[in-house]
Amino acid sequence: MWNGYMGRVLRVDLTREVTWFEPLPDESVLRNFVGGKGLGLWYLFGSVKEGISPFDPRNPLIFMTGPLTGLKVPCGNNTTAVSINADTGYTIGASHTHGFFGPNLKKAGFDGIIITGRAKEPIYLWIHDGEVEIRDAAKFWGKDTHETEDMIKEDVGVENASVAAIGPA
Repeated sequence: MWNGYMGRVLRVDLTREVTWFEPLPDESVLRNFVGGKGLGLWYLFGSVKEGISPFDPRNPLIFMTGPLTGLKVPCGNNTTAVSINADTGYTIGASHTHGFFGPNLKKAGFDGIIITGRAKEPIYLWIHDGEVEIRDAAKFWGKDTHETEDMIKEDVGVENASVAAIGPA
């Protein structure tokens, strides 16, 4: 793929419980919207229509890596999350994280994940070796993020799996 990109994103529709792969946009987009935040914002602007609020199932939650993610360079472990800001209802909300999640997402063959919809029950995504499964997460519901991480690693049988989790505040 072109200069540090894997060439595809994972799309997830939680309402329909389906996943699919999509190629990255063409090289001109990758040149003009560099990095996880830039590419995440490009996808967000292309997805959000007038009247979509932060909690609307059509509002995407986008996790995006950049061309340096996974390389042995400074900040080569960045991942950006992008969506509509729930505090304002109309501005961009962007957050950065570090660690192994981004590099492992790239190793699995993806530059990012774009999630839409609303799950009927608690679920989690298991992404491994380019394959994706939607799995039941009821047994993790109500746990804090540390407990959730440990339990998911045990559930998938991979001690060094990367886990991006939410939990009680």
